[in-house]
Amino acid sequence: MKKTLLLFSFFTLFNLQGQIVLNAPGPITYTATQFGQLYTDNELQGTLTAVALQATLTATLADTYANDLAIYVTPTSTLALNGLLQAGGFSNLGATERHQWASGNSSTLGTVLNSTYTLLTPLDFTTNPTYNVWLGNAYSGAGASGTWTNLTITLTGVSETPASNDDFVSSTFNVYPNPSSSLVTISGNNMPIRKIGIIDINGRAIRTEIPSIASNEMTLDISSLNTGVYFLVIDTEQGNAVKKLVKN
Repeated sequence: MKKTLLLFSFFTLFNLQGQIVLNAPGPITYTATQFGQLYTDNELQGTLTAVALQATLTATLADTYANDLAIYVTPTSTLALNGLLQAGGFSNLGATERHQWASGNSSTLGTVLNSTYTLLTPLDFTTNPTYNVWLGNAYSGAGASGTWTNLTITLTGVSETPASNDDFVSSTFNVYPNPSSSLVTISGNNMPIRKIGIIDINGRAIRTEIPSIASNEMTLDISSLNTGVYFLVIDTEQGNAVKKLVKN
């Protein structure tokens, strides 16, 4: 199995109480048993009771079906066989609990996957903070590849852990111009950005953006935000930074 970063150019997060909904227009492509990391250590809390996935297959190689797109949970940040949960995919990855999506059973372009699965054994992320969540192609056929658009990933029973304000990491980042009405640049010192979350003054998650390639600098378009004060949660391998942003 291959590990890769999610290649979403735009990722919207709705972090509701006891439920996370991730939306991405795509396209996103995964080759055979290639997965991208949605959440790593200490990023989720609560107990995962159900998962749901919606997506449209727009390109396929080697008979990859729409419902080969899978949610996979591992006990640690190491992507390997014999995980805790596999929801979706033709190939058996040896997970303790496995489910094949009821819809999307075709390689015809335009096929829509839209299915929900309730776990037989819920997964407690609070007492097991090293649990990781992945998204990818759970079909191991030679030359297999699938491309999906209009993705919606729902994780029921869990929420994102509160972002820690690491003073050292925060001190390495600059946000400019600030205030801003349109484009804003976030720049760090040798700390590649994995994703940036925008949170309003009431603590509500507005959206999350993930770069195609992790780099020390990222530019956001905030023109659609209402005037006001926001916080940027900058996720790096060294920790999280929180920076104040004023939209004018």
